[in-house]
Amino acid sequence: MQRLYKIDLLRFLAAFFVVLFYYAFRAPGQGMGLMPYPALLPMAQYGYLSVHLFFMISGLVILMTASNGSARHFVISRIIRLYPAFIVCCTLTFLVIIGFGGELYQASLKQYLINLTMLGGFFNIKEIDGVYWTLYVEIKFYLLVFLIVLAGQIDKSKILLGLWLIPALLTTTPLIRYIPAFIIPDSAPFFIAGALFFLLYKEGPCPYKLFMLFASFAGSLLTAALKAEGKAWHHRITFDFSVISLVLGVFFIVFFLLASRLSAHFSSPCWNYLGTLTYPLYSIHHTVGFIIFMRLYPGVNPHLLMWGTVALMLVIAHLVHTKVERICARPLKNKLEKLFLVRSSVSQPSIQ
Repeated sequence: MQRLYKIDLLRFLAAFFVVLFYYAFRAPGQGMGLMPYPALLPMAQYGYLSVHLFFMISGLVILMTASNGSARHFVISRIIRLYPAFIVCCTLTFLVIIGFGGELYQASLKQYLINLTMLGGFFNIKEIDGVYWTLYVEIKFYLLVFLIVLAGQIDKSKILLGLWLIPALLTTTPLIRYIPAFIIPDSAPFFIAGALFFLLYKEGPCPYKLFMLFASFAGSLLTAALKAEGKAWHHRITFDFSVISLVLGVFFIVFFLLASRLSAHFSSPCWNYLGTLTYPLYSIHHTVGFIIFMRLYPGVNPHLLMWGTVALMLVIAHLVHTKVERICARPLKNKLEKLFLVRSSVSQPSIQ
């Protein structure tokens, strides 16, 4: 299937606004970075919504990946995509914490090693970087998709998405107080919406898909409203639900235009480069950036420190992609394919 360069652009914009959320809003609000930046505060406080955009993108891209290959291909593609850059960024973050974190930022060797697996969330191990919680959510989504691919039911995605959305919507009402965390109720409407947009792109519209998209949008609004209430209490700040609704509405409109092929002229291969920066930028910016703020402010001008740190994170992201991801991808893929083939041949009984 043709590469969707608009997804690369959306990825980068989502990562960039997450960076602004943490640097210009959450950092000063919680004393993490100890550097207020009021000029961006009114906009930056809504930057957390970009995480929902990430989940929508994952819903589209992961279903696209799963539809084009086997369970083995799906697992290999996810390992190659996630681990090389993450191992480098997690290691760099750990070293910065050990060297410069002081009393505010600390991490143990055990915590670091478990974080490297991305499975710490399953064992209640604290992340050494505050953004890693989203990777735990993503992995649960990948596991759900993997089970569907393994069962050979990926062609029933439309029905399965509906069955997933129902309990996710019920968690926003008093009817059901407990839904297994395995189905990711807080993030499900966004993953489901992204997957539905892929089906719309691949197969075209139908009443069922349009109804499900409407239900997903309603669920996303309810989920975002509940999260905003929690953040408002935690940060002692007011969130305007009309702004949240507008932002989420823009997300859905942009995806609808993309899936309906109504924005085909608005595309550029150059956006692919921005997409390559997204994952390492997201994985490195948080704690390392906060420690830079903590160490250099107020000795350095806040404007220089803010945008200099953003620029540094982009440079690191570029280096991680060009010196790690790009170099490791092919050898790692070859080794994993050989490993899976060996395990497959061993597990099959010989014919006498």
